Amino acid sequence: MKRRVLPRNYTHGDILKAFEDSYIPEPNSGCWLWIGPVFPRRGGYGAFSAGPFIMQRAHRVAWQLYCNPIDKAQHVLHKCDNVSCVNPQHLFLGNQALNMRDKALKGRQQEGWANPSYKHGGYVGDKKNPAYPPGIGAV
Repeated sequence: MKRRVLPRNYTHGDILKAFEDSYIPEPNSGCWLWIGPVFPRRGGYGAFSAGPFIMQRAHRVAWQLYCNPIDKAQHVLHKCDNVSCVNPQHLFLGNQALNMRDKALKGRQQEGWANPSYKHGGYVGDKKNPAYPPGIGAV
């Protein structure tokens, strides 16, 4: 992910041009599909770095360029549920709780043992434990 080189006295227009060179509009859905670098280990979200934006998720930068500044505690969520979309009309602001709720409602939250982050396997009360004693409820 190469950092874009901007003029010494770059303007908002220079950053906007660099950003707009990294997506293509998709006419059927209205999504602006990110074709620039991505964070492969972070869900495939676009990555943008230019000027004051040092390696940020592209949809967060889109919100800041076209809407309003945001702080680190705020989340930028997708209405379209497309991680490569950077169209500000498909984005909305939320917090961590709203992000988790939105994820669950859209069916993107893996449950318990199916989640790669699941850490409770192997306990006696865990039904996925091969040593789970029959007749005893989960702890």
